[in-house]
Amino acid sequence: MKLGEKLKKLRIENKMTQEDLAKKIGVSRGTVAGYETQDKNPKYKTLKKIASVLNCSIDYLLDNPSTLVEENKNSNFDLQKYITKINERRDLQLLLQEVDKLNSNSVYRIIELLKIIDDEVKNRN
Repeated sequence: MKLGEKLKKLRIENKMTQEDLAKKIGVSRGTVAGYETQDKNPKYKTLKKIASVLNCSIDYLLDNPSTLVEENKNSNFDLQKYITKINERRDLQLLLQEVDKLNSNSVYRIIELLKIIDDEVKNRN
């Protein structure tokens, strides 16, 4: 289940309208609608508010490894390109060392968070 589907399900279970949720998390009703129906990702700060208001964890909202596996199964993954980058960049080496310690669900959660951060950066530009 995608984040938007989970969000809508939890909102309804908590007997809230989109407007109610929007007011509680400090965004517009249209923004909540975008999260639910247009695969828009909330900023991390907003995601924390959503989890708090809907009495769930951020983990629950983001945990969807099957979608990520399907997305990457069809991509042209150039492993050698990434090996070269990792060899050149210390920050990537450190990141990989830390990620290597995690289970796959945690890695998928990190990937979702990275997508949210990427969306925030794109929206600033």
